Amino acid sequence: MILKLATCALTITAFCSCAGKAEPIDEISGFVGNWSGTHKLLGDVNTYEATYVVKRVEDTLVWDFASTYDEGFTGHAVTSWDEARGQWAESWTDSTEEPESISYGDWDATSKTMHSKAPGQDWIDPNIDVIIHGTSVLGEGEFDYTMTFSYPDGKTTEVMWIHMTSVEG
Repeated sequence: MILKLATCALTITAFCSCAGKAEPIDEISGFVGNWSGTHKLLGDVNTYEATYVVKRVEDTLVWDFASTYDEGFTGHAVTSWDEARGQWAESWTDSTEEPESISYGDWDATSKTMHSKAPGQDWIDPNIDVIIHGTSVLGEGEFDYTMTFSYPDGKTTEVMWIHMTSVEG
């Protein structure tokens, strides 16, 4: 009887601790919602209207981006926790018809900042390989994204900025 009670108590304790445990996706769910804002690119004096719709689908975030840049630039991303790497993995495709890119990132819960990186090519000269760094900072009712290229010679250049504000609904 004591063994049965001990086994039952251990099972209940294990179940309760698992049931109350936060999933990694919970940490970044603050991005879920409808967002409206601006999109800017290096070398372009214009500021473009943009929207993000971010949904949580089970253990992933699904991002749909639209900007008035280039008469209708769109993008789609899926972000999920890569257990093997211990990092966030994000796939990105967009209307430029470039191949899908995969970036890996780390979330800092204290500063509410995601830092990610992926290999890519320079926009001006596609023969130059760069590392694309993305930084997303989540604030109260807003978030900012900055894309930076790191070149083989060590030079870095910010190339894109997105500012979003939460839209109710």
